[in-house]
Amino acid sequence: MAYIQLTGLAVLTLARLPILSEFTLRRCNIANGESIPSVSNAFRLCRFSSYSDRIEEWLPLLEPSSLRILHVRSAPTTGAVLPVFPYVHELQVRVNPTPTPADIDFLKKLPGVTKLRMDMDWSRGRPRLPLATLPANVLPVLADFTGPIRALQLFIARDTLTRIDILTRINADGETELDEFVTELQQLPAPLTNLIHLVATFSYSCIDTATGLEAIFASLPRLQDVEITFALYQADWFDPAPAVVVSKLPSIHGLSPHLQRLSLIWQCSYSLPPHTVDTIESDCDFFAVRAAVVAQCPDLKVLWLDGRDFVFLWHMQADIMDETEAMVTDPEDVEFVRFAWEVARQPPRLIYVDKDA
Repeated sequence: MAYIQLTGLAVLTLARLPILSEFTLRRCNIANGESIPSVSNAFRLCRFSSYSDRIEEWLPLLEPSSLRILHVRSAPTTGAVLPVFPYVHELQVRVNPTPTPADIDFLKKLPGVTKLRMDMDWSRGRPRLPLATLPANVLPVLADFTGPIRALQLFIARDTLTRIDILTRINADGETELDEFVTELQQLPAPLTNLIHLVATFSYSCIDTATGLEAIFASLPRLQDVEITFALYQADWFDPAPAVVVSKLPSIHGLSPHLQRLSLIWQCSYSLPPHTVDTIESDCDFFAVRAAVVAQCPDLKVLWLDGRDFVFLWHMQADIMDETEAMVTDPEDVEFVRFAWEVARQPPRLIYVDKDA
């Protein structure tokens, strides 16, 4: 697909559009012999997204007081002169595995960012040395982080951080993100009491999964909403089996009494023979597990366990004292319940299984 070649006149024409509030650059270049006009504050945008290079030429054209959302392919190069964007609250950016001074200078121009998605340019290698936490004046009010563990190291100690969404990546030496995340948590000087939301996708770990979960809850004792997906990228069955991991939930030390939603999901991209219902049920008494977990977590409202060949769900609507509990193993029903969950992120209301019937 050919790139769009922009002229300086075309850029000025776009800037004069009276109601333009969102602008996305994708597969756009400045034509040979042309340059972007150096007109400060030319674009009064609420949202600017650029997936093209030379971002340092575009940012000075944006009115700092109007911009709220900024998505860029990468940080500007060293030496770029940029204004401060005080009202940007959402940022998406890719940085080097070891952030450069230019990366850090760029982040300092965005003091109001509360929501960050940070990717890393892995083509530049993966240093094994841990990263130092960034100074407190870099994204000082960050609350919501999405990105790999490598980038999370920069912010994990922030007392403003309340939500993290971990993107998985298998390291060159086979170490998985769950191992790395547990190691990172165990190196903290004290548990993090500010984090209440955790969403993570981990490649299925070489450490015991229940042990990993216990380490997470020990280091993040005030979690309220947890969704962890275990992804299998090798042509082998989950070991231990999902039902076996579920059976260990009541024995996990330190389950947060503040927990309101707990979702554990196992995914596999390979076509593997399913576990039989008898095998699943012999591995775990799901209703007993639910009762034991609720006893430890009195605020729990949703328990969602998706083991690929089964779905167990429990939902309590405390305001009307309405309880839904179901164990689903029929393949078609599993697919339906899973689809309903993914669409609504709530257990389907039309499914109810009376375990005493």
